[in-house]
Amino acid sequence: MADADEQWMRLLRELFGDDAEAALDQMRHMGMDPSALAQASGMSNAPGIMDHMLSQIRALISQSQGEDVNWTLAHDVARGVAAQGVDPMISAAQAREYRTAVSEAELWLDAATDFDPARAQAA
Repeated sequence: MADADEQWMRLLRELFGDDAEAALDQMRHMGMDPSALAQASGMSNAPGIMDHMLSQIRALISQSQGEDVNWTLAHDVARGVAAQGVDPMISAAQAREYRTAVSEAELWLDAATDFDPARAQAA
């Protein structure tokens, strides 16, 4: 358990700085077991996973303001998926379902938030 707690503390310190201990305490108070989370995520068996996760979080956080899309991150993720040899193609029916879901989500978000509507057309 100590190792899992250390891994979570490292992640939480990276994200929350001085508030990391309070975040971990809150996780425990909500019934979350850091050891179980680490084991379920694979972190307990693969220490390099934490470094990779932290680098991804840093990349997300460092996204420059004013850009709608972090193209560098999108490119890196796409290359990672392509390198896995996975065929991410979806069927025409799935594409329709996804477009419908995005359209419905946009309608709800437009009514529920003060954010401007998305400028990009859903693919």
